[in-house]
Amino acid sequence: WRQCSCITLSELPDLEKEICNAHIDEKGVYIILTHSCSIGIDDFEKEPSAEYILAMPIEHENNGLVGRKNPRKLHLEIESNNVNKWYELVVHKRGFFNRRVLCSASPSNIYKLSDKNSNTLIRWIVDRYDAPAFPDAFNRRFKKVESLIAKKIGQPYITGFYIAIEQKDELPEDNEYDASFLITTDINMKRSEIENCEKIQTEVSDILSKCSGISLEGSVMVLQENQVSVASLREMELMLFDYLSERSVPGGRFPSRN
Repeated sequence: WRQCSCITLSELPDLEKEICNAHIDEKGVYIILTHSCSIGIDDFEKEPSAEYILAMPIEHENNGLVGRKNPRKLHLEIESNNVNKWYELVVHKRGFFNRRVLCSASPSNIYKLSDKNSNTLIRWIVDRYDAPAFPDAFNRRFKKVESLIAKKIGQPYITGFYIAIEQKDELPEDNEYDASFLITTDINMKRSEIENCEKIQTEVSDILSKCSGISLEGSVMVLQENQVSVASLREMELMLFDYLSERSVPGGRFPSRN
């Protein structure tokens, strides 16, 4: 067993007794999220449980949900009998089960995740806990162009939309946020996709240049992932569009108990 190994209820019937009733589905594929070093350890006292996420088959992918663009839903390809098929993962359809159950079975021979898609899944999960928190004043300004940009970058070969802003505080309306933007792409693009990225770069730059309250420093950069250094990414934040919200109180409110 390894991180991102797959299993189904037909292959491991005992799993049904261990997971949440709402997650029981014969059509589902259960993907192990627990790290490989922990999922295979012999000591069940140190690591008594394994974490999983449920993947459900879908007919067609939504490019806006491919990659790490949306923090709550992910559309991902899983290999099924040597054929790639699309599945939807919802971040709250996760859970834990007794790891001893895995001793009675082996990882699925039918369903497999590629190394690339395994990496995408784990990074998507990590992003939920490591999501950036921008100033509310910035969010309100960016919200005006959010949907326009989301449509432009909703391509399967676009892997991320990053931002760096100079000012971290709440600014009055007459003060602008100085911002830099980076679009990252897959390293194995077709010529037509590269040309489309050049078009997207121009269109997104034009949208941001007209966004009141945000000063675009230069043009939006578009780089393949192998052209971006770790040091550069440390200076920027991955923009998770679905997390942007207009809040009247900085930090939001806790729900009322009444």
